[in-house]
Amino acid sequence: MISKRQDVRMCLAVVAPIVVGVLLKFSCRLFMTIQHVYRDGFFNLSPSQRRVGLYSENAFYFSFAEGIANENDLWKGLDTLIHDDRSEAPTTINAWNRFNLVQELIVALVHKWGFSGWDLAVLYAVIVVGLTSVQFVTLTCTAAVAGVGNNRGMWHWIAAAVPMCVCASLLVTHVRPDAVAYTRFFTNFVLRENTAAPFVWLQVASVMAFLRQWDKSAPGCVWGSSVLCLLTWQFAPFLMFVHMVAASGVYAAGFIPTTKVTRLFRVFGAASVCASVIMMGNSMMLLSMATCTALVWEVLTIAEGNRVSTPLGFSHRVLKTLVAIAGGVSVKILLLGRVLGMGSDSHIAGILRAKIDQEYNDFQSLVYLCDGAFQTMPSSMIDGLIATNVLPYAACSALIIALLSLTSIVAAPGPEIMHKYADLAYLLLVTIGFGVLAISIVRLAVLWIPALILQGSLLVSPRMCDVLCDASDWTYDKIIGPTTATPAATRRSDVTHTPSSKGKKGRRATEAHTKLSDVDHVEAKGQWATTVRMVHFLLSLLVLRRVVQAVRPVYAEITTEVAHVGISPSETATLQLTEWLTAHYDDGTIVATDGPLSSHLRCLTKFRIVQHPHAEDYHMRIRHETLYQQYNRVPEEAIRNTLVSHFGAKVLVLSRGPCYLKCRPKTLLWNAFQSPNLESADDMDGYMVEDVANATRSDGTVGTGDPTVARFCEKAIESPQSLKHFTHRTTIGPFTVLDIL
Repeated sequence: MISKRQDVRMCLAVVAPIVVGVLLKFSCRLFMTIQHVYRDGFFNLSPSQRRVGLYSENAFYFSFAEGIANENDLWKGLDTLIHDDRSEAPTTINAWNRFNLVQELIVALVHKWGFSGWDLAVLYAVIVVGLTSVQFVTLTCTAAVAGVGNNRGMWHWIAAAVPMCVCASLLVTHVRPDAVAYTRFFTNFVLRENTAAPFVWLQVASVMAFLRQWDKSAPGCVWGSSVLCLLTWQFAPFLMFVHMVAASGVYAAGFIPTTKVTRLFRVFGAASVCASVIMMGNSMMLLSMATCTALVWEVLTIAEGNRVSTPLGFSHRVLKTLVAIAGGVSVKILLLGRVLGMGSDSHIAGILRAKIDQEYNDFQSLVYLCDGAFQTMPSSMIDGLIATNVLPYAACSALIIALLSLTSIVAAPGPEIMHKYADLAYLLLVTIGFGVLAISIVRLAVLWIPALILQGSLLVSPRMCDVLCDASDWTYDKIIGPTTATPAATRRSDVTHTPSSKGKKGRRATEAHTKLSDVDHVEAKGQWATTVRMVHFLLSLLVLRRVVQAVRPVYAEITTEVAHVGISPSETATLQLTEWLTAHYDDGTIVATDGPLSSHLRCLTKFRIVQHPHAEDYHMRIRHETLYQQYNRVPEEAIRNTLVSHFGAKVLVLSRGPCYLKCRPKTLLWNAFQSPNLESADDMDGYMVEDVANATRSDGTVGTGDPTVARFCEKAIESPQSLKHFTHRTTIGPFTVLDIL
């Protein structure tokens, strides 16, 4: 007899190579397309031109990989991470502790030990495209884990290839740049999100397997995927909090017992501690909102004492869930953030608060909301999700699961149980959580779109067939069965209406007819379930045919010739600026400028910079607030004193873009889908960069702009000869170079 484990191995041996092969073929074709598109814009350009194409933080993180790869001694290269004096001059920081540089370290080691003849930027781009393939495979395998039937038999695993194909097809429809321009899915060679994405969906699959009680290794998979996700993406701690909120909601509904959710929270907490230790005590992971919530949950569980082993009522579970989540958020924001000043990721809560409070306008939220990627989701993206059938399929699947979950809660509101559809309820809540984040911050659609695709693929899965059969059984028992079944009293009267039928023989006949009626009821119920399965099978074929037809034109579009993309005029000016600075200043000179240009200076030169775009660190945000005063109405002498006394800067480079930046108007969460065009803010009634400089800072103070004084950056750019504490050296394109006296 074949065991379930052997069933799984046999099915994976047959199905997995086919699906993975198709996905890899598509990804290789995608890579060829990207290579064709960037034929004159990336792969055949000079090394410096390739690097200037890495925008903002991508160039900043890339510079660490190049620093390790260029060192002959590996240990000396690693030492530059631990003792980094180029990123936040004049201080020396531990970059390994501060930033998530695991993927950059791996890229550098691959280059050093296997591809030293390649330009590192080319290897970097190839690895990013390869990670896209891994993301495809991981997400489709997660669809199989979520969609396999309850008995996990061989044919159920083979049938799970259908949702995998649907998932892959829907993913292909979102490869086009216009569909993902603000999700950073496949554009701009982003290493960070593309490295973390496979682990995000592996984490989802592991938690679902843990809730289905599949295997003893499921908690280990949850722990491993969580650690890898935390190490590769600075936003991962907040994602873990979303997972914990979803698991708490499943617990509050009574689908999992207290011991189950407590164990899951302990696994998440252990993953946070482990990742923090690997990164030499990273406080953003160790003191994250997820860790605080897990700690509060543990305290509440200990306070319950012996009641943990006894079933808890619905109101008790809901109250405990709310107290744990509210307590974790309060500990993080109030105690650690405001009282102890340990608010490394407090800006996330500030941005979300600014989405619901029109009057809340602190410095950090205004800086982020100035970028279109942090605005609320525009209606055009929803239209795209509807046109590609992603949203309709996900909505149908979510509605079925939600109705079944609510029916289970109403039908059995008693003590907590281990519900067989707890994992589907968890996936539904995670999708809703990602959706709230994406609607609030459109950039986070990078999470919501795959989650919708995963949810939509369930519609054609064996699991959904089981869900529909359970729903049909409940419907038959409660509605159809009582109206069609023959009453038992009538059946007994057919046997007992004559005296000769009394006695043992009569009782046996009555029992036989009663059993026969039960058999008839079961057979009728089985026929009803068979009808439901047939209807689901036909609908699955229709859905599969529809999504495959939708893929064809998209696949043809992305594989046809596209006009080449070269470097832009601003990137050309950036190269000219770095060449001029290198020729006129010594290595190690401290240069003050804006964040994106600082990233290119660190990547293309050996200068020391005073700020960078990695704003997840609290101390870096303080630097941003201080340096942002150059865009305010502040006396020239105050700017000079700040640059010299705080940062030891010798050179100031001002960019025309940030100085004259006009920000998009702030949109609240309930005004979502009414966001203006994300491409340009010139014709919008938004706020100016001066308003950001005068906003409330992290320490509670407010920017003090003097209306009688001209804005420093504007004065320095338009009439640099009038400056008394700075010497104008040159102007290259939009950049003005000043020596600090």
